Amino acid sequence: TDQFFMVEAALEESNLFYSMLRLNTSLGLGLFWGRRSVLSNKLTWPFIFGKHFQLTINAPRIIFEDFTHRPEPSRRLQSKVSFELEWRLSTRIRPYLKYLLIANQEDKSFQINTAKDRFSSLDGLIPTIKQDVELRAVLTPGISYSSLDNPFDPRLGVDSNLWSEISVGDLMGKPSFVNIGVQNRFFIPMGPLTLALQASVIRSFI
Repeated sequence: TDQFFMVEAALEESNLFYSMLRLNTSLGLGLFWGRRSVLSNKLTWPFIFGKHFQLTINAPRIIFEDFTHRPEPSRRLQSKVSFELEWRLSTRIRPYLKYLLIANQEDKSFQINTAKDRFSSLDGLIPTIKQDVELRAVLTPGISYSSLDNPFDPRLGVDSNLWSEISVGDLMGKPSFVNIGVQNRFFIPMGPLTLALQASVIRSFI
């Protein structure tokens, strides 16, 4: 694997400023070469103005990957901001709309030659990247249907998701693309066991 070890801490507040907002902040520091460090800040506003709407904002989500152990060393820094609006039409049907904006930086010229370089490669989320920022964005509308006896450990039911990813024109797709996908999961109890089936189909236009 490329990730050997990670230390992660998380802080969660379920009623931020007595406003029913949920805030989850986590920091995971990958150690040793081939690490992947992640800083994530997620804010959720359930039942907007008492309606069946939910807004989720991930801002920021910073991912730092260090591939300095590979024959072609590289470091990559990704800063992601995403917005997800969810509308529960019923207890089982959930239309949603997601927007993901990614600021990507990558440096493939980094070399480790001395012991000092090896030590400095443990700097966590402090990369030395000088390339220009590359912006990418994806708009994802979709609708899901879920009828499960237990959403965390299902033994009976069906979970379907129909979605599309759009990254064209002003959304700065590079390259521009449109994905259309459907995923179906079925759970069938068989005595003490559960038979789980999944079928996924994706069609891409680039």
